[in-house]
Amino acid sequence: MSIGETKYSKRYNFSWPKSEIIKSCLAAKYHRGVDQHGIQWPVDEAPVPTTSWSKALSKVTQTPLNQMKFSKVHSGGLPIHRDHSKLCSLNFPLVGDFSNSSIIFVDDFNEPLEEISGEEVYLINTRQLHGVKNETEKERITLTIGFDSPYKIIKERLHTI
Repeated sequence: MSIGETKYSKRYNFSWPKSEIIKSCLAAKYHRGVDQHGIQWPVDEAPVPTTSWSKALSKVTQTPLNQMKFSKVHSGGLPIHRDHSKLCSLNFPLVGDFSNSSIIFVDDFNEPLEEISGEEVYLINTRQLHGVKNETEKERITLTIGFDSPYKIIKERLHTI
C-alpha cells in the first residue's frame, strides 16, 4: 500500500517483521562498500542471511537474496552519487535516527530536488543523483533490495503487494 509519493521516491506501508530483521542486521558481518571500479565508499555492507523472513521477502518482491544487503551509513552521511549496480532500491529503515537523517536527491548541478526522511519503507530511483545526510551521532542501517528494472516498473509492481 502506498502512503506517499514524490518524483524520485515512493513510501509504502508494508507489514514486515522489523524486530527479526534488526536482530539479523546487528549480528551481520559488515565490510566496506565498493563501487564498480573497486573504490571504497563510506558505507559498510553485509549480505542478508537465508532466513524465513528473507525467503518470504524474496518471494514477495520477486528478487533473489543476492540482491539484498544491509547498508550501514555512519555519522556524516554518504556523498552524492548515482548507483550503477541497480536502477532502484526498496529500503527498510532498521537502526538509526531516521527522523533526523535523510535521503537527498539533487540535479546535475547539485541543486536540491527533494528530501525524504522517516521510518516508512521507501522505494528510490537510484539513477537520480542522491546521497544520505546523517548529521546525527547514530549509524543508519537499512535493508536494501536492489532491482535491475527501472523505478517506474518496480513502483507499479510493488503497488500490487
